[in-house]
Amino acid sequence: MEFFTLRDRNDVEDPAIQKFLPELRKLMVPSLIVVGDQDEPCIEPGIFMKRTIPHAGLLMVPMTGHTVNIEEPALFNEAVAEFYAGVESGRWGTWSREKGIR
Repeated sequence: MEFFTLRDRNDVEDPAIQKFLPELRKLMVPSLIVVGDQDEPCIEPGIFMKRTIPHAGLLMVPMTGHTVNIEEPALFNEAVAEFYAGVESGRWGTWSREKGIR
């Protein structure tokens, strides 16, 4: 089994990443992708995952690097709490790209 993080790769067009597209598109679990805007190697992979995983949301935290949970713990904890609340209440993942509505 091949294992790597998208942070290990800068090019989301890389065939090693592209081969995971079918599996990523099948993920039907709520997902929150958190990226610091100063973490250059992770910005494009974060956007890629948000666009690929059906029920993914993207939180980009300004002036923050790779360790968002350590650099901005209050903001991170609030975002994760809101994510959990949205999942539990059924609000997460109800937005449709095709329709542009919940």
